[in-house]
Amino acid sequence: MEKRMKANPAARILIIVLAFIFFTGGVVAAISLSPQQEKNEAQAQQTTSAAQQTEAASLDLRSAMTEYLGKQVGKDSSAYVTYINSHSDLKVDDDYPWCAVFAWSALDGFAAQNGKKNPITPCMHVSDFVLQTIPLGAQHYIVDGDYTPKPGDLFTTSALDRPDDDYRDHIGYVESVETDENGKLTKVHTIEGNFAWEINGALDTYVWRSEWVPGEHNEYGSAICEFLDLEQIFEQ
Repeated sequence: MEKRMKANPAARILIIVLAFIFFTGGVVAAISLSPQQEKNEAQAQQTTSAAQQTEAASLDLRSAMTEYLGKQVGKDSSAYVTYINSHSDLKVDDDYPWCAVFAWSALDGFAAQNGKKNPITPCMHVSDFVLQTIPLGAQHYIVDGDYTPKPGDLFTTSALDRPDDDYRDHIGYVESVETDENGKLTKVHTIEGNFAWEINGALDTYVWRSEWVPGEHNEYGSAICEFLDLEQIFEQ
């Protein structure tokens, strides 16, 4: 009994030593992995941070644009005709249908106010404006269903789903959108120059708020046909 009792402390010591070696080996292994883990974590944080910065920049750009557009509501054609004539060789008359004049002047005025470059050259026709956005990757036909418009984007209308160069009849800006529970676009709230262009002369129209239901044509046959991505325009 006495000899058996004396053997137990040695066995315990051996167990403790083995456990210590096993434990410290695990710690060393864990320590050896930590630089890679730290690198992976740092990369994940950088990716998250970059995504957050991109999202914040997008929100800042769009909120600034819609704020700028909101300040234009109620103005008539004179400010925009004067602006585009003073920034180009165009000679737009006061009574010219001026939705594209407003679209370009607002874009250029916003760019100048916010230290950005406007890649769209002065134009007074809707399709002239749109055709300049295609190389920028900004154009999205509504019938393709691959793009949900965002505040600050532009929209155009036409009697055609995919208008040719001369078959667009109106252009304006998206202020906000509504979607259903499945994310389908149901309504587009807009800010437009030459508002009520179908029934009024240019001198009787203003910058005003309106709304369009995708897929619905007005009595003149026009409906929203495409969107122009504000961020893509300014990405250059």
